[in-house]
Amino acid sequence: LADATATEALRDSYDDRRLAAQAKIVNGAPAAPGSYPFFVTLYATDDPPSGGPACGGSLVTPSVILTAAHCVESIQSAEYGRYDLNINDGVQARTNITSVSHPDYNPDNFDYDYALIGLDTPFDDPFLVSLRRTPEIPPDLSIMGFGAIRFLSPSIPDDQIFNFLTDELLEANVTRFPTDECRANYDPDPITERMFCANDIPNGRDSCQGDSGGPIVVQGQNVQVGLVSFGDGCGQPDFPGVYSR
Repeated sequence: LADATATEALRDSYDDRRLAAQAKIVNGAPAAPGSYPFFVTLYATDDPPSGGPACGGSLVTPSVILTAAHCVESIQSAEYGRYDLNINDGVQARTNITSVSHPDYNPDNFDYDYALIGLDTPFDDPFLVSLRRTPEIPPDLSIMGFGAIRFLSPSIPDDQIFNFLTDELLEANVTRFPTDECRANYDPDPITERMFCANDIPNGRDSCQGDSGGPIVVQGQNVQVGLVSFGDGCGQPDFPGVYSR
C-alpha cells in the first residue's frame, strides 16, 4: 500500500505536458552528506522512508517547510537530514504535519506554486535556508532531490517506476534559461512573472518527477531563489525545468 500511495503521488500531479511536478534529478551526482543541510524529504506515507520520497522542501524555520503547493495534498510526513534511503544515522522524522498553500495558487498553470508545511514538533538543531527574492535570478544555480533519473512516461508500469528512482540525494548544477525563449517554447502554457526556467543543455541535467518542491539555490551558497514546479519531460533542451521564484 505504501508503494502504491507513493506511485500515485508521482503520477497524479501531471498531465501530458506538466510532467516534472514530482521528480528526480536527471544526470545528477550523489550529494555529499551535509552539503544541503536545509533540505527536507517529503513522503506520501506516514512511515518514512517506506514508499520512497514524493517531493522535496527546504527548512525556513525549525518547524516550517517551504515546498510546492501541488505537492502538499498527498504529503503525510517529512524527514530532515536524509541523504541516503538506506542510512538512517542523523535522520529526524515528523508525521504530525499541517499545510497551507498560497491563496492564489492555480493548479491549472502552477502559478503561485508555493506552500508551507507546519510541524507540531520542530526539528532539533536544524540549519535554515536563506531565502532571497531578487529582480534578476543569478545565472549559476544548483538543484537537488530524490526524484526520477529519467522521465517516467505513462507507458512505464506502476510496478516498474521504482526502478527509475534513486536511493541517494542527487545534485546538479544548472544555468538560468532565457525567460523570453522559455515562454515562447512553452506557449500556450504561461510562464508568469512568478516563474523562471533553468537547465543544463550540454549535460542534460534537469529536475524531474519526484523533485517537486525542492529548492533551487545559488551555486555554492545556501541561498534559495526558487523551488521546483513543473516541466515538459525531463532534460529536454527546449523545455527546461520551470521554477517558482
